[in-house]
Amino acid sequence: MIPVDVIYGRLIVDPLKGKEEKVAILDSPHYKHLLGEREPYRQYYERIVLATHKKRKHSPEAFDELASKFSFLRSLLIVVTSDDIGGFVIHDGLHRCALYKYHGIRKVPCLVLRRDP
Repeated sequence: MIPVDVIYGRLIVDPLKGKEEKVAILDSPHYKHLLGEREPYRQYYERIVLATHKKRKHSPEAFDELASKFSFLRSLLIVVTSDDIGGFVIHDGLHRCALYKYHGIRKVPCLVLRRDP
């Protein structure tokens, strides 16, 4: 289990160049969506997710459905790698991690992958 406050999301900034940025869960459009600030997530989804031809499973409506059915006990691991300053970066599970944070869960189940040298 890893404290959620040392886990960061990876947001796609430029899908054509594969450019990403690291963002705290609290600052992610995913977490803001759960707080009722829906526009940042909708814009991110439309600008990035649809541009990369990702499945529509990450639409705002699908995220709302995930949130309504979220169960800590049945949720999958968050897949992360360690960063250079004691934190962890998500490779799979940003939506779930935002939900953990939203529900006040302080430590989340993670699978830590080794980084390539």
